[in-house]
Amino acid sequence: MNLLSMDTVAKYKQIHAHLLEAESVFITAHPRCGDALGSTLSMALWLDSVGVSYTIFSAEDVPEEFMYLPKAHEVVCDPSAVHLSEFDTLLVLDSGDLRHARIHDKVANEVRGSQTTMVNIDHHITNSLYGDIAVVNTAAPSTTCMLYDFFVANNIAITKEIATCLLTGILYDTGIFTNGATNQNALATSAKLLSSGLPLNTVVDALAKNKTIDLLRLWGQVLSRLEHNEKFHIVHTGMMLADFEQFGTLAGAGELANFLNNLSEGYDHEGVR
Repeated sequence: MNLLSMDTVAKYKQIHAHLLEAESVFITAHPRCGDALGSTLSMALWLDSVGVSYTIFSAEDVPEEFMYLPKAHEVVCDPSAVHLSEFDTLLVLDSGDLRHARIHDKVANEVRGSQTTMVNIDHHITNSLYGDIAVVNTAAPSTTCMLYDFFVANNIAITKEIATCLLTGILYDTGIFTNGATNQNALATSAKLLSSGLPLNTVVDALAKNKTIDLLRLWGQVLSRLEHNEKFHIVHTGMMLADFEQFGTLAGAGELANFLNNLSEGYDHEGVR
C-alpha cells in the first residue's frame, strides 16, 4: 500500500464497512474512459465476491477496445433501465462531479434523500468533495491507483481479474507511462499488480493498438490544422463537430492529446489541448 494518511485509511475502512452492509449498490463513473471503467469493474468484481447486489452504469456504450475487461458486458447504458430510488448506495468513481458522470438529473429526481448514501472516490482536482463519504487524492495518477490502496487497506485479495481492471486504469491515465500523471505511485502500484499474472499484452494492445482507419483519418484532419504559436511557444489544434460528422467516430479521439506529447523537446507540452 502507498503511504496514506490516517484519515484516508479510516475513510477507506468506513467505505468498506458500509458497502458490506449495503443492500444494493449503483456503481458509475464518467463514460468512455479506461480509468473510469477499470474503477467501476474492479469494485463490481469485489462486490460480487462478497455477495453484495450491484448495477454498473455508464452514460455511453463501453468502447469495443475495453470489452476484454471482466464484467464489461454487464454495464448498463440505458438510463431508463435503472432507477436510483431502488439503491441504498451510490458509488461514484473517477468523476469530478455528478454532471461528469451524467447522473445529475437522475440524482435530483430519483434519490431517496437520507436513505441513500453517496460515496465519492476520485483523483480529479475539480472534485467538489460531494457525497456523504468522499476520498479525493489529486496527487494520485488515477482512481484505480486509489482503489488499489482501498483493497490493500481492507485486506481484500486482488485477483488477476481485479488487477487487470486496475492496471488498465493506471496505464490509460498515464498514457502507458508517457504523460505527466506518471509518478512513483503509478510505477510501484503497476509493478505489484503485475505479480498477479494478469495478461499485460492484452491490456497494452487494447490501449495502444486500437486505432481504426476512420480514427486515423480524423486525426489527420485535425493535425492538418496544427499551428505553432511562436510567441508562447506552444502548438495547438482543434477538433470540430464537422470532423466527427465526416468520419463518424468518437472513440479514441481524445487520445490525440497524448499523441501530441510526442513533440520534440522545446515545445510546451502543457500547452497541447
